[in-house]
Amino acid sequence: MRLRPSSSTRLALLSFAVILIATGTMLGFLHFASQRSLNAQEASLIRELREDLLLSYKEGGPQGIAEAIQDRLQIDPHTTEIVAYFSPSGTMIVGNVTNWPAHVREAPEFTTVQRSGDPAALPARIESVPLRDGSVLLVGQVRTGVLALRSAEWSGLILALAISVPLALVLAIVLVRVIGSRARHIAEVAERVGRGDLGSRIATTGSGDAFDRLAAALNDAFARIEMLVSELRTVTDGLAHDLRSPIMRLAVAVDEARRTTDDPGTLAALERAGRETAGLENILGTALQITRMEAGIGRDRFAPLDIGEVIVELAELFEPVAEDAGFALEVSVPRRLVMSGHRQLIAQAIGNLIDNAMHYAEGGNRIAVSATRMPEGMVLVTVADNGRGIPPERREEALRRFGRLDPARHQPGSGLGLSLVAATAVLHGGSLVLDDAAPGLLARLTLGEAAAAPGA
Repeated sequence: MRLRPSSSTRLALLSFAVILIATGTMLGFLHFASQRSLNAQEASLIRELREDLLLSYKEGGPQGIAEAIQDRLQIDPHTTEIVAYFSPSGTMIVGNVTNWPAHVREAPEFTTVQRSGDPAALPARIESVPLRDGSVLLVGQVRTGVLALRSAEWSGLILALAISVPLALVLAIVLVRVIGSRARHIAEVAERVGRGDLGSRIATTGSGDAFDRLAAALNDAFARIEMLVSELRTVTDGLAHDLRSPIMRLAVAVDEARRTTDDPGTLAALERAGRETAGLENILGTALQITRMEAGIGRDRFAPLDIGEVIVELAELFEPVAEDAGFALEVSVPRRLVMSGHRQLIAQAIGNLIDNAMHYAEGGNRIAVSATRMPEGMVLVTVADNGRGIPPERREEALRRFGRLDPARHQPGSGLGLSLVAATAVLHGGSLVLDDAAPGLLARLTLGEAAAAPGA
């Protein structure tokens, strides 16, 4: 399997490459400009020397140019100039070279020259100028200073690159960390909102940059979602409250009617009406309970409890029913697993998971319940069966309110069981995740000891 680098890694590499290319381009330009300047200065010195000596030749002929060369060499014996005057036969009349340099033509040449008094040949840039009487003027410049300057420049370039490479890497890492930090903050707030903490907002810096504009847009969206959910909860809560009274009156009326009639058909119809009324009352009560938990109501009743004891008690309660349904109930919990939570709601949530496994794990014969402490301090409760399970693409649907998958539609129920478990997890700062038990369904219920109320 080919692994692709993460976005942060790609951004860091791109930033490093951009900074390094920009630095290399700048250093390359400086190198080119300095070399061009040095070459131009060298050519200018040679040109000035040539023009001065040609002027002496024009005014005084061979004698004039010879005297001019002699004067220059006497004034500065250690000059960087290379100058010599040769007769038409090739004999040097005056100058500071020991012999005619090889491969020298009229065009400037880069070669080595042995000067009088120097222990070794030196790199030079020279050119020859033929005169009208057949004699030849040789002019040039020793390049040791230029080459030393170039060597120092190369050393400087290498040093600059040696500094710029780690600096570019550090800048790229800092840039990625700054961007990654703000992106992580946005993602964390979005995750909290997704878990039900609708009051969470993304912090802004006031800079007005792209991150601030994104944060402002998302905050507006979160505020709109919070308002709509709040209104929906208010309507749901009010509707549940308003419907409970007439349903209770209906249940009382059905019960009175059953006591006042002896007709078998009427009694059977009233029995069915009573069951439906009780089911409707249970649905409204469960929906109201979920709404209250999502609003954070119930945290005031948190108290220390042992999850292991709760699971053992539930196992004793469900074991006979599970055996009748053809399931072996297996429990694996540590001796003490204490946390702070709402005992009744947690017991109801775990009971719902066991009950769901007994009713909907078709083809299965085993239900395993376990609990453990997670590294971050959360408590993980798992309920696994070896039935048919739920396809991955339909697990989110099973967690929705009134969500009932096709195999469960012929079973009695309201589709609120898993929603109640999920709401209990949110109340305790955790989550409910449906996974594959290979075979069967694995429900992972995480519970925390503390959680902030949504909207806080």
